[in-house]
Amino acid sequence: TLGAEIGGASSGRYTDMSTTSFYGSHIINCAGNGGMLCVNTDAHYDRGRLLRSWGRSSSLFVESEKVENRFNVELEGIPYDAKFVFEEPGYNIEGSELGAAFGLVQLSKLGKNIDARTANYTELRAFFAQYEEYFILPKQLPDSRTGWLAMALTIRDSAPFIRRDLQIFLEKRNIQTRTVFTGNILRQPGFKHQPHKAAAGGYPEADKVMRGGMLLACHHGLNAEQIAHIKESVTEFIKGL
Repeated sequence: TLGAEIGGASSGRYTDMSTTSFYGSHIINCAGNGGMLCVNTDAHYDRGRLLRSWGRSSSLFVESEKVENRFNVELEGIPYDAKFVFEEPGYNIEGSELGAAFGLVQLSKLGKNIDARTANYTELRAFFAQYEEYFILPKQLPDSRTGWLAMALTIRDSAPFIRRDLQIFLEKRNIQTRTVFTGNILRQPGFKHQPHKAAAGGYPEADKVMRGGMLLACHHGLNAEQIAHIKESVTEFIKGL
């Protein structure tokens, strides 16, 4: 996601590539969906554009209609239109002009949105600290800043309830919850039979997250009444144990 910093600078400086999502509930969005790939080389940039746009080479010259760009190639001896040369299998994930216009305005709100999420996260974490016998809480490294997407909790194996119990209780009080995506991915139906290498002892920490990890909102659009409703509901659940 967006906004993470280490030592006062973007955490992205450590990477060759980074991605973010502009899904509607995220820190900023592009009219409800989409995402972004950031790279640090021209070669990665060009390949990203190629794969984004069906693998068509025309994406590399910005869909130009200039004759000199289009009619200068042959495919196995056949004179061809470069707009319809497919360099490799690609994807149909071009962003829309509406999304771009929406996103540019959203970008100006990034700092404010992160500050609001940080305040909500800080309040919720302080609240859950009284229940650490039941929950493992997230920790932020010193000299770092996180753009919190959600408030993450992991229910301890020793707790007298399971994640599903708390989720159902909160959902019935109109508080949306999510599991963490996804814990041990090798346990997911779509991946468990894929060829892979795995540690002989398995992945017990990932399994803990898969069993007990859950997300609560710390969205920048939440108001004080809604945050209070989350806290009051969790308190009621704990008292009922």
